Amino acid sequence: MHIKKSELTSLHEENSCFKIEVGQLKKKLQKQAEISQSLLLKKDHVDQFRQLINQERAEWEIIFDAITDPVFLHNGEGSILHANQAYIRIAGQPLQHLIGKPYWHIFPKMTNALPDFCRGCHDDKGITMAIEDVDGSRFLSYRQCVRSVDNDCRYMVHFIQDVTGQLRANQLLETTETTETKLRQALEGSIQVIAMTLEARDPCAVGHQLHIADLARAMGEKAGLSQTRLEGIYFGGIIHDIGRIHLPDEIITCTDKLTKTQFLQVQKHAEVGYQILKNIDFPWPVADIAHQHHERLDGSGYPQGLQGKEICLEARIIAIADVVEAIVMPRPYRPSLGVETALKEISQGRGTLYEAQYVDICVDLFRNDAYIFQQ
Repeated sequence: MHIKKSELTSLHEENSCFKIEVGQLKKKLQKQAEISQSLLLKKDHVDQFRQLINQERAEWEIIFDAITDPVFLHNGEGSILHANQAYIRIAGQPLQHLIGKPYWHIFPKMTNALPDFCRGCHDDKGITMAIEDVDGSRFLSYRQCVRSVDNDCRYMVHFIQDVTGQLRANQLLETTETTETKLRQALEGSIQVIAMTLEARDPCAVGHQLHIADLARAMGEKAGLSQTRLEGIYFGGIIHDIGRIHLPDEIITCTDKLTKTQFLQVQKHAEVGYQILKNIDFPWPVADIAHQHHERLDGSGYPQGLQGKEICLEARIIAIADVVEAIVMPRPYRPSLGVETALKEISQGRGTLYEAQYVDICVDLFRNDAYIFQQ
């Protein structure tokens, strides 16, 4: 399986402990080489230096075997010179059986050695590569040269880290995110279809719900609400009047003032909308928005007579947008009454009927931000 360059970069950053461990190991190996050279120069201190070598080697072996990832040393031909306990466990063979064998025959199993040994001998930063063995497992390979006191590359220290599970988890996360995006798009499409269904039957609803959704979302944005809440306000606004679908044709097409009986029937649309939406598992309080958008802070609204914070915030915002849109936009039976008339209406009910903060925001949108309803 091909490993993208972006995946290698990400894995390299996430697994930066490689370089830390190599640095420690390299220092010990370098020091051992320096001590060996000193022995040749100072034969009269053989016992002292032999003791130092043994001490350094013992410390080096402790560090070497404490590393949880497989680590081994190899020469220019790729023959194994030494390996830590993690590598030995994966190889399934004792160290004496591994020494001298090409590492790509043991672990990780590949058709040939990794390239760039010579380049690695001249690159003190080491070489990091993403590799794949014959069974499809994927690894991060990090190699660095260990030099003698003469600056010759004596051998390579080679770290291997299994990143198969990590890459699969990343791929699963990408797949999950793609699925969630598609489900969200399907849900949004369904909401649009519901809104279009109402508009096809009710000429007063054409554009009305979208206008309210846009204005309510703009108010929420100006108030600094979260993205999730803004989505709920917008999609709740698009179908807040879905309950009007139950109204008879004589009310929908009526161009005169409604009778008291007809008005009471219209008021039922909030309850009907709630009943339609309540069993749909939306990620936002869409059913409550439909149910409560005609409630008022002082309890004078309908259908439940809720007060203050008993009304969900989304419904309190949409209530203001609903009133403004109803006054500003023309209807089949009358022309627009104007923006100032609408702003005066909500200002008079500021803090008693409508949420004061959002009344102020709405007024500011129209007067200072030149907000207009899209036709």
